Amino acid sequence: MHSKRRIAALAKRLAASSFDAHGALDIPRIRALAGLISEFPERDRGLLLRKYVYFLEETYCRQTIRVECSGGCDTEEIRCSLEATYRRPLELIVQENPELIAGVRVTIGDHIWERSVRSDLIAMRS
Repeated sequence: MHSKRRIAALAKRLAASSFDAHGALDIPRIRALAGLISEFPERDRGLLLRKYVYFLEETYCRQTIRVECSGGCDTEEIRCSLEATYRRPLELIVQENPELIAGVRVTIGDHIWERSVRSDLIAMRS
């Protein structure tokens, strides 16, 4: 039986190899990896699959910027700034959120930056 740490390390390497050089998911490569996983011993296969999906989602989330703004904002400047910070290309998803009240919220992975009148009002209230 493989140790949980070795399975997690393998799953992390498999997830990292599921992306092409531009950071996009490589479907043929994922199909090949699924074949590899199916040959893994049955007693450890479930854990390997769960860890693989976890690391795949984590890697994808770190490549995606979600920008929420109450109105018009320069999302391209935000993307360029974060690409320079993280030193890799990032996918940009823009959503309008009128609840922010003249502000912006930027989410990349687990990191959230918010600067809005709404967040200032909440801070003043507490």
